Amino acid sequence: MSELTNFLKSQQAAGQIESQGRFTLALAKARTKLQKYQLENPSYYILKMVQAANALGATEMRIAIDYESTRLGMLMPAAPSVHELVEALQLPPQGGALRHLALSLNAGLGTALEELEWTVQGAERSHRLRVVGETAQLSSGDGNPELGENWLCQLVLTRLSGVGLKSAAQTRAVADEYLALVRRCRFSPLEFWVDGRSVWEPWSPSSGTVDYLATRYVLAGYGQSHFMVDAPPWSELDWREEELHGRWVGPPGLFFKRSAFADKVPSWLVQVSRPISPDVARLPCRGALRFARQLEGPTLLWLIMDGVLLPPIELRIGLPGLEALAVWDGLKVDLSEFGVIRDEAFADLVAWLKEEALGLFRHLCAHHHMIHRVAEGGNTPSYLTAWEQVKLRNALAAVAAPFEIEVGRELPGGA
Repeated sequence: MSELTNFLKSQQAAGQIESQGRFTLALAKARTKLQKYQLENPSYYILKMVQAANALGATEMRIAIDYESTRLGMLMPAAPSVHELVEALQLPPQGGALRHLALSLNAGLGTALEELEWTVQGAERSHRLRVVGETAQLSSGDGNPELGENWLCQLVLTRLSGVGLKSAAQTRAVADEYLALVRRCRFSPLEFWVDGRSVWEPWSPSSGTVDYLATRYVLAGYGQSHFMVDAPPWSELDWREEELHGRWVGPPGLFFKRSAFADKVPSWLVQVSRPISPDVARLPCRGALRFARQLEGPTLLWLIMDGVLLPPIELRIGLPGLEALAVWDGLKVDLSEFGVIRDEAFADLVAWLKEEALGLFRHLCAHHHMIHRVAEGGNTPSYLTAWEQVKLRNALAAVAAPFEIEVGRELPGGA
């Protein structure tokens, strides 16, 4: 007999379960068990919901955030039942979509809210979990035949009303949720909208005052790796291999869509690999790497798990100026839910990253005018100062030397 069944029987014996298909459920005991799963920031419940949507295979999601409430709706081919969710709220699974969902709702309950409502609607029936204070109520209703074989899941989190026009807590909650979505979900496989704005953004060829030499995108599921290299005017890329050819591809981020409108595709993104079948509408990407123009600075790795960007990790692997994004199976997170455990799977990822980065580095030495001249000991470009030339030569020598993989510290922030 499950823990949930025992709990419901005890509640029924205490007279807290109603007989007409609706029941109230005291959450104090369940929430005590979930204390160790509390997120660093309660607003990150919205990130766990995005992870749940990606893990459940949602096809559409829209979010609206204002001072009074956060409203989220997502359409998907299958959804966990409310009864499964209630059980997961008391004992979250080890992983998967149901864990994301349970921890999302648990964290949402930790915010300054008036009530939380979770609804799962199918073509025939709908089920609703409504939480007010320390009690929850489960009810059933009619479905929506227009949904067909799809399911519509909706979350409504109503905030506590503050004193005056807008309370400081309401303002902070709105800002935290919005910033979490736009900063941490820009590479989500599922494109979704927050107040009508898409969260998707490409990994631009330039970030702030840092310019990048070239970017390699490693696509998943197509046998040998396919490479995309950015080619802005200042990079002076020289395509010396005649078999290389260009094909424009579109953003965003770690996912690319073919576009019939070539003039709308950024000119800095060009594919240099074998032709990809015209039937392929979506090109999932396993990782992306780029080097800073002067080959200096920390080596940073951003991991993406179920569509959410994790805080960057600094690696000491002898590749200064390298920045990388990656999606990797088998990684485990710590109790914060957004920190990666340094285990064998993580070591495999770092080894793969090193191999891909060295391949990109060799490509730069062969094809990039500035790097090629310095690597070959020839005349360096006139726009490099003597100090810049020395730093670049030192960087090239450091990368060319043997090195051991040493994992550094995790840093705050996003890409």
